[in-house]
Amino acid sequence: MWTRDLAASIGVTVPLQACEHYYVLFKDVPGLDPQTPVLRDTDHCSYFKYDAGRLLVGAFEPNARPWGTRGIPRIFRRRDRG
Repeated sequence: MWTRDLAASIGVTVPLQACEHYYVLFKDVPGLDPQTPVLRDTDHCSYFKYDAGRLLVGAFEPNARPWGTRGIPRIFRRRDRG
């Protein structure tokens, strides 16, 4: 969701828009390997991945609503979640 703003800071236009979607973080998943590849199920609009020591399961709607059209709020800046 930061690509468009980062690229704009150096004068490059990237035609991307962050969209609203839902996700769940699961802690303490036995055997979860940081090298686990991202699994994306396009038929069910979902994905599964390792994220900062947790399992993240996300879901996208086929016609998701745009989000952050006026910039990404400061509260969503990435921070160490380890």
